[in-house]
Amino acid sequence: MSNKISNLKNIVVNATAVIWSQLAYKIIVFIILALYISNTLGDFNKDTKKRLNTYTRTYINSIVDDSVDKVQLSVNDEYKMLSNLALSYDFSDEGNIESTKQFLEKSLTINNFIGLVLINDDGEVIEAVGENQEWDYTTLLSTTSKGGYFTSSSYKSDDNNSYICFAVPMYNEEKTEGALVATYDLEKFTEILDTSSFGKMGTIFITQTNGNIIAGNLSAKGTNIFDVMSSVDSATAKKLKKALKNNQSGTIKYETKSGSIRYVSYSTIPATGWYCVSMVSEKTISKLPNNIRNNAVKTFKKINTCIAIVIVLVLVMDLRIIYLNYKDKHKKIDSDK
Repeated sequence: MSNKISNLKNIVVNATAVIWSQLAYKIIVFIILALYISNTLGDFNKDTKKRLNTYTRTYINSIVDDSVDKVQLSVNDEYKMLSNLALSYDFSDEGNIESTKQFLEKSLTINNFIGLVLINDDGEVIEAVGENQEWDYTTLLSTTSKGGYFTSSSYKSDDNNSYICFAVPMYNEEKTEGALVATYDLEKFTEILDTSSFGKMGTIFITQTNGNIIAGNLSAKGTNIFDVMSSVDSATAKKLKKALKNNQSGTIKYETKSGSIRYVSYSTIPATGWYCVSMVSEKTISKLPNNIRNNAVKTFKKINTCIAIVIVLVLVMDLRIIYLNYKDKHKKIDSDK
């Protein structure tokens, strides 16, 4: 009985030694391969998140830049049109003021402004037609006298309507001698701006330095961008206010109370003193990159599963071969006895 137990122990020990010598390296290779795939997948996830952050910022900036270009084109068209109107007055012929007035009045019926004022370089009114507000002529002349275009901040009158003005220089023999000032109703003025694509990816506003919204989301027009942001994240509102005050462009990333990631991108609109501000949720932008990442992760897992199945099959086949060889070997030994 003791001999049988001893023989059984020897058989088990010998079998274990044979199995380990045949399969050990394959098990080790499998473990190394599994760790490598797991590490590669982790690195891929980290790299994807990093690239997603860069991609999101780049994409948002491109949206803002595109909006800035559209607004600037619309504003430039207004400046060009006003510059052409400014040529209607001849400083060397004071007798043409009546014909100039008739021309300007006719212009009111076919353009977007509601009032026009001709002023000299002393800020004195030469002629005025339509509805005009009391603009600071000294401030706008400081820009137009140097050949520049002037855009005012929005102004709310006693009738509770908001207005804005553009001013272009008037020339006399290539020297600036005054300005043509156009008054716009702010509500109607925003219709001039090409905001048809605004809001398709998040929310886009056109604001002034003080944060007043002059175009974009209609429900928010007439409010202040800093108030809108403060209701969402006060720290981000402060950063945005500081950036606009310092005439900066950039992107702010923040996390809401619910844990979602959002981006605020802002950029100056040249020659206007305005800003384009975009607020976009990361989920809106990251759908495509996340789909790509998720598909890649699924592919990694499928590859890992296939490799594991192949290795398990190989191990099972090896165990069977070892078992058959061991069985044949002991059968031969028994027959020799």
